[in-house]
Amino acid sequence: MPKAMAIAIGIHCRDGIVIAADSQISVPGYYKFHESKIHHTSGDGWALLFGYSGAPGLYLEAREAIMIRFSNSIHTPKALFECCRQSLLDEMALRYTPDLELDMLIGVSCSGFDTRLLAFSGSEKSLHWEHGIRCIGVGDSSLTRYLSEALYDPVMTVDDASKIAVYIVAKAKSYIDHCGGDTILYALHGRDGLFHIRDEQVKIMESEMLAREKDCLRAIAGL
Repeated sequence: MPKAMAIAIGIHCRDGIVIAADSQISVPGYYKFHESKIHHTSGDGWALLFGYSGAPGLYLEAREAIMIRFSNSIHTPKALFECCRQSLLDEMALRYTPDLELDMLIGVSCSGFDTRLLAFSGSEKSLHWEHGIRCIGVGDSSLTRYLSEALYDPVMTVDDASKIAVYIVAKAKSYIDHCGGDTILYALHGRDGLFHIRDEQVKIMESEMLAREKDCLRAIAGL
């Protein structure tokens, strides 16, 4: 069966992290449906934000395994990394060979630590802290790589990153096959904690960014 198509993007900012994704999940020639690819959970002094692309069943298995381990550990970024390493690399990557059809972005906020972003690639079998911008799924294309390199700034804020994430997902939905649906957007702020940007606000943000794009292109052309 062909791989499930999707796009998700994570951005590490100076004051937190942002994760955005389209809401369409499709396997060409088999099925298409819509659901959120971003989920969150929190406890006393900590919060986790998950985003993914790939097979939904594998994602649910991975998230559950990570949460079981993390709930029984100390709540620090280092502990989360170890929980992800054991769940994703030591177990799932070995069990689902040759290719684990799953990429993940995991944001973590813990009391006394900076907010951080983990990136996991099932095809590369890699897990690392992401200190910039990361697109996963079908969105890892020349289009999104170009936009990511052109727009990312390490000193940007969560507010700035939210606009950029929405814009890149919008371009993927327009020009990359099998991306679509509403854009889902969450942020994990080092000061204000976890928050979901409402669908209406995301649509306004998307319209404003696309309008600015047209103005900028006309200005470049001298029109």
